[in-house]
Amino acid sequence: MTAANAAVAMAQQNVSLGTLTSPIDGVVAAVSLTPGGTVSAGSHTSDITIIGSSGWSVNATVPVTHIGSLKLGQKASVTVAGAAAPLTGSVSAIGVTDVSSDTSNPAYSVTVGLDDAGAHLLNGAPAQATVSVASAADVLAVPTSAIHRLGATTIVDKIVNGAPVVTRVTVGTAGGDFTQITPASRRATSSSSRTSPSRSRARPPGSAAAASAARIRQGHGRRRHGNVGPHHDDEPVGRLTRAQRPTR
Repeated sequence: MTAANAAVAMAQQNVSLGTLTSPIDGVVAAVSLTPGGTVSAGSHTSDITIIGSSGWSVNATVPVTHIGSLKLGQKASVTVAGAAAPLTGSVSAIGVTDVSSDTSNPAYSVTVGLDDAGAHLLNGAPAQATVSVASAADVLAVPTSAIHRLGATTIVDKIVNGAPVVTRVTVGTAGGDFTQITPASRRATSSSSRTSPSRSRARPPGSAAAASAARIRQGHGRRRHGNVGPHHDDEPVGRLTRAQRPTR
């Protein structure tokens, strides 16, 4: 009886292992299995694809140089191939393990959930997500290329009576196009020199300051008092999906 009971228990276990349970509700979109076929553990070709109905998400990878600036809940603008206009969303998941095949350039998975769950989109379509990581409104901003750095000191060339004068400043939100000059810098400048409104002289293209911000795009900046930002991280380029494959 002991052997017979063991055989029954083994058969029951095999039956349970033969049942696949989807982690989401949805519709079966594709089946790459055949009756009687053999499936190896961890296979990425023998699977069942389920298209869910609870919303859309963009799955992407972000290099280690930018992953630190991303946080859950940050707003994103998503451009999807075939969509008439950009869609809004937010960062819903950030991976903690390296998913890159290149060990010298680690990358981590990032998921951006779209706000419009009912958008008419195509599963698997390519998409690009622009994530806002910082912003500043009603601030004094100068072109990022006008910022000079001498060690830990940040300076700009201020035109006084037609001649450039080195002026020490403190910067806030920075991007590829514009950089914020903080109120503390503005007070110090006004107390040390009472002159007519000044302007900053841009550094030549390809300067170190411009190169350091080359991968961060800044929008809506103004030379004088205006809006700077938000910063954008353009790295999350991935694919739109409603699909999730159950554990095999």
